[in-house]
Amino acid sequence: MPKDVAQGRAAPASPHRFGIHSLSGRMLVLLLVPLVVTQFLVFGDLGQRRSAAAEAAQLVRRIGLMSNAGSIYGPAAFEEMTSLGLATVDQLGVDRSVVATALGFDYQPYLTRSRSQLDRALDVLADTYGSVVLADGHTVAERMGDLRIALSAQRTLLDQHRATSPDITGAIAGVTDLVDELVRSTQRGLATAKDADVAAIANESLRLVSMLQAVTTETRANAAGLGALNGARPSSEALGASGVAQFTIQQYGALITSQPSGAAAWQRFVSSAPLSAYDQIRPQIAQALAQRTQVEATVNASGQPALITDPALIRQFAQILQVSFDRLEAFERFATTRFANLTSHATSIGEHADHSVTMWIALLVIDTLVSLVLLALTLLTTLRPLRRLTARALDVGRGQIPADPLPVSGPSDVRAVTVTFNTMVNTLASFESQLAGLAAGQELVPAADAVTPGSLGESLRGSVRHLSDVTTRLRESEALATAIVDTANDAIWTIDQSGRVLSANAAGERILDIPADLQVGSRLQLLFGGRPEVIELSGEMQFKRADGTTVHALISQSEVRVENRVLHAVFARDISERKRLEERLVYQAHHDMLTGLPNRLATIEHLDETLRRSMEAQRPVGVLFIDLDGFKAINDGRGHASGDQLLREVARRLRRGLRDTEFVGRLGGDEFLVVTEGLDLPNLITLGHRLILALAQPFQAGEDLFVVSATAGAALSTQDLDGLELIRQADVAVYHAKSHGRGRLVVFDDALQVAVAANAEIEIALRGAIMSNELELHFQPVLDLRTGEAWGAEALVRWNRPGYGQLAPDSFIPVAEKTSLIIDLDRWVIHQALRTLAAWQRDPARRDLHLAVNVSGRHLTEGDLVGCLRAAVLDTGADPSKLELEITETHLLADLDRANGVLRTLREWGIDVAVDDFGTGYSSMSYLRELEIDTIKIDRVFVARTQVAGYDRTIVEVLLQLAAALGLNVVAEGVETSEQLDFLQDENCNRVQGYYLARPMSLEQVTDWFTVYALEPVG
Repeated sequence: MPKDVAQGRAAPASPHRFGIHSLSGRMLVLLLVPLVVTQFLVFGDLGQRRSAAAEAAQLVRRIGLMSNAGSIYGPAAFEEMTSLGLATVDQLGVDRSVVATALGFDYQPYLTRSRSQLDRALDVLADTYGSVVLADGHTVAERMGDLRIALSAQRTLLDQHRATSPDITGAIAGVTDLVDELVRSTQRGLATAKDADVAAIANESLRLVSMLQAVTTETRANAAGLGALNGARPSSEALGASGVAQFTIQQYGALITSQPSGAAAWQRFVSSAPLSAYDQIRPQIAQALAQRTQVEATVNASGQPALITDPALIRQFAQILQVSFDRLEAFERFATTRFANLTSHATSIGEHADHSVTMWIALLVIDTLVSLVLLALTLLTTLRPLRRLTARALDVGRGQIPADPLPVSGPSDVRAVTVTFNTMVNTLASFESQLAGLAAGQELVPAADAVTPGSLGESLRGSVRHLSDVTTRLRESEALATAIVDTANDAIWTIDQSGRVLSANAAGERILDIPADLQVGSRLQLLFGGRPEVIELSGEMQFKRADGTTVHALISQSEVRVENRVLHAVFARDISERKRLEERLVYQAHHDMLTGLPNRLATIEHLDETLRRSMEAQRPVGVLFIDLDGFKAINDGRGHASGDQLLREVARRLRRGLRDTEFVGRLGGDEFLVVTEGLDLPNLITLGHRLILALAQPFQAGEDLFVVSATAGAALSTQDLDGLELIRQADVAVYHAKSHGRGRLVVFDDALQVAVAANAEIEIALRGAIMSNELELHFQPVLDLRTGEAWGAEALVRWNRPGYGQLAPDSFIPVAEKTSLIIDLDRWVIHQALRTLAAWQRDPARRDLHLAVNVSGRHLTEGDLVGCLRAAVLDTGADPSKLELEITETHLLADLDRANGVLRTLREWGIDVAVDDFGTGYSSMSYLRELEIDTIKIDRVFVARTQVAGYDRTIVEVLLQLAAALGLNVVAEGVETSEQLDFLQDENCNRVQGYYLARPMSLEQVTDWFTVYALEPVG
């Protein structure tokens, strides 16, 4: 008897049922291999054709970009040349119409047409390729926005007769630089084409755009070389550009005439009137350039180049420019037409490749279908009987004895095996009948037709006898299973089709708190406390016991078939503890664990729900954004335990000061939000002042007693605002309140909104000012009182804002300080200052001068100040030992450890560090011993009152003595009288600056001041 059968396990399925080792599998392989090889070869060719189609599609896009970019060169050149010509006329002070009449050549129509054409071409480029990313990481649309601003400004100046050559060339150069970058990137893509036809189109596209660039350059060079533009260039440059253009035209002509479809188009083009007219006057161009060279060589009595005054020569120049412009327009029209033809050709190549791919796929499908038909015929005649025999054998191996024999069909050897198999199955069916009777409890009766000779027959008979013994042991194991069910932790019930309980284990008694004998016969749904049609015996369920205890249970059931009956086993697990844990987690997800207040998420959700509800009821919703003043100092000075205790007490006082209908939550840190519903603005303000007063009462932490203040911002929603916007308004109000003093409340209103909008406008304009060089540095000299010589100067930034004039730093620095824009501004100031310092160091008379530069504290704690200085030093070559960085006291103490790390690195480079506006902050002077600094600057508010004996004079004396004790230098700001200067000199102040010495001035003025001061020192 096989071991598997003896142990009561079913025989495993044959691993070769569908394997490669079976006869069916091998025959399938022989039939499928040719089909697979054919498809592999076809797929290889399909890949090449798809690649060609993809290259063609990519080529169409790149030609489109080249065409669009190429259409910009001409209008840009026309606008530049005509703008420069008109600017030259304006600078000579001559009326434009008079010049146009005298020359017989008017720039204005060309300018108007070129502006319109350039704007259209730029619009197409931005709309079609605006998302293309350039090498600097910006998109074409972003770069285009900046270019449009510069171009619009240049045009405005020209229309106002105030344009200069740098304005014009700078604005147009930005456009052509963008186009050149796009053309270069497209040229690299075109050069990688592999398909021969695609490569030919790509090659012509590259030659075509090169020709257009060369002709544009030639026209510019002619205009400049003939002196028609302000700042004319040497005529040799025009001759060189003409040679390059002719060579490029010849190259393209040779390329296109080699193509049957392009020869005729090229012939028509080269024989067109503009090109013929230009070829006819080419000798005149050379002669005019030579005459211009002669004029350039002449010098008048004043030493200036002589002007061309010959009317005939001037008219000849105008005629040449007219023909040159017409020729350039002809090249533009030809390039546009040719690019369209190339695009059409590339599109047809792609469509042809796609058509080929479709045809090949159709052939592949037909080949596959024919092969499958042949395969089906083989399966029906030979493999089908084999598969049928294999399937029946596997059924017998799984213990499924079929009642009907297999049909005898197929080849002779297959039929012989089938007959033998049917006989064996008949014998097994007889033994199965005996085993079924034994399982039903009947006596074992050997079947007369189940006599099987040999070892197989003995094994089968022994198996039947053994089964009789096994039946007895099974009854014993049933009792054991019942005992196991009773000891299970999960409740288990057996119910019938109507849901009545047939049995319940011990866990079932515990979960319902009902004895098992009282459960039997009852509907299980009723025992759970509900109606049978309501309670579903699956999933999570909540019910109450008779003693009132709530139980959460996870219930499932499965079907159990016993003879002809269908029963159900219901399983229940008590998950009450897990549900309580989930409730705690939900609470923790919506509450702040320190204060017990709703957290930021819950606060925003509550505010949004209140806004929705109040909008329907037409009631106002108000918020109070409350921020503690000086909380960080308490954390740092008294420890986080005291800080936590303070926050808990703040939460308690806020809850106590609110009504039940009002809500308070913690947004994070020391920020709290109060939400009210139905309060008008006066009552909201009253509530805010009451809460600020409650928080201003002394706090006690252990034996320590201290006082903190709170600043609040109020915002009232009477329109459709979301919660985040209302919080933002209140936050803006808090920021405004803190900037004007602490312990106060500010309401967000229209005026504050206007101020926010104004700051946003300044931020946007300042960001553009940094990029467009609207900023400049002024310098206020600093005097060294110990030597009486000039120590150097402090660099101060000024903004020459168009339409506003020159702006002082206090009008835009505070706006920049609120954003990361201050870091960009610092970077610009540092580079300009070090460039100035490097220039001084190259001058022997000024190499010992120092330069002080103000740096934002945000750059120190949030930006990469060290990296910025390293880049500036490498770029300018300045010696950093003559540089002094000024940082405000409050910013230094915001993050003392990080600030000291940065300052230590700067001082290792030889850079001095000064604390600006010292004495106006809130810090302790003991921090001076911990800061890595060299100098303190006394604020002007103290210096202004040193002439009067009193508090301010005493502060200055104390600061000077403290600095001397710590080995620090002192700079006094705001010196405006000789008496102040004498007092500071008597008190051994190191350096001074102020209006008494000099006001802030430009670089040229401060350079002259240093020269004069060296001759006549002040004081």
